Amino acid sequence: MAARLDAVFAAEQTDAAWAARTRSRIADQVAAVAPATSEMRSLECHASFCRLETVHESIATYRTFLERAFLDASRHIGEGPAFTTLLGERGDGRVVAVSYLGRAGRGLPQVD
Repeated sequence: MAARLDAVFAAEQTDAAWAARTRSRIADQVAAVAPATSEMRSLECHASFCRLETVHESIATYRTFLERAFLDASRHIGEGPAFTTLLGERGDGRVVAVSYLGRAGRGLPQVD
């Protein structure tokens, strides 16, 4: 699923005004909910959704991030639907995750 969303994301044009506003807002939201040992590795927005990569100290830390960022409605990051998954584990035991954050009113793209 992540590979298919990445392909759609790479092909999508950018809405520069929306992307800039949204990147700033999401970066602030991630900073507010991420555990102290987690970090935002990258954040890019195009026209209808954003791609966020985060690194977490452990699976437990990633779960804490998930709960805060996506399950707590009062702190939900982004403005629309979201999909998140682990990309893998680094040699030091830290885990890398990717999240796709849909634009309000548009949702995430359908992928086969």
